[in-house]
Amino acid sequence: MIQKAGIIGFFFVLFSVCSFSQNIDSANDTIRNWFPQKLGKAEWKPMIGLDARRSWYDGNPIKINGLRIGATYKGIHRFGGGYYFLKRNNLFDNIAVDDPGATDTSLVRFRINSFALFYQRTVYKSDRWDVAIPLMFSFGSIRGFYENNAGTFVEYFHDPYSAMNTGVDAKFFVLPWLAPRLHLGYRFTFNTTKSVKKAFDRMYYAWGVSVLPFELKKWIEQRKAEGRSIFDPRP
Repeated sequence: MIQKAGIIGFFFVLFSVCSFSQNIDSANDTIRNWFPQKLGKAEWKPMIGLDARRSWYDGNPIKINGLRIGATYKGIHRFGGGYYFLKRNNLFDNIAVDDPGATDTSLVRFRINSFALFYQRTVYKSDRWDVAIPLMFSFGSIRGFYENNAGTFVEYFHDPYSAMNTGVDAKFFVLPWLAPRLHLGYRFTFNTTKSVKKAFDRMYYAWGVSVLPFELKKWIEQRKAEGRSIFDPRP
C-alpha cells in the first residue's frame, strides 16, 4: 500500500508541474524541450505500435502482449486504443483455488483478453528522444484454469477484468518514422477477484516499437526526391 501511495504521489506531482508549466507565457515555447505545448503543426498523425509488458508474481513471469493504434496531435498528445492478451504459457504454482477438484499443488493458468484506451502526454522532447507520461484503461475478461489430478486444465472462473496502467514511456527515434520504446509502470486492477489482484497488481516493464505511417510516407518521398535508396544507411 505504501508503494502504491508513493507512486500515485509521484505522478500527481509530475502532472501538477506539467500543468503549471503550460500556464507560463514563454516566447521560447516552440523550442522548449521540457513540457512543450506544441511540436510541429496542429494536425493529427496516425500511429501503430506493438507492446510487450512483463512482470513477475513470486518468480512466475507474467507476459501481456498487445497491439495499439492511435494518433498523435500537435506532436505531444497521443490518443488511441488497443487489444491485449496474456500469453497462454504463463503458469502459476502458488495460487489458491477454491474448487473441489483442485489440490495444494495444482498449477493455475489465466487467460486475459481486453481492449484498451490510452492517452500519452510528452513531457520531454529532443531530436531523438520522446519521453511521455501514459495513462491506459483496459476492459475485458479473465478466465482461470487449474490442473486437476488427471493433468487436465479445468476452468473454475470467468470474470470481468479491468485495469489502469500508468508510468513513464521513452521512445528513441532511429528514423523519423520508427521508434523503439521502453516503458516502466504500475498496473492497478479493479472489478475483479482478490486472487487476480494479488497476481496482477504490480510494477511492470515493457518494450515495443512505434511506427508513424505519414512520417514513413514523407521519408520515402524525400529519399526518392534525393535520388537515394530507402536502404541507404546515411541519415
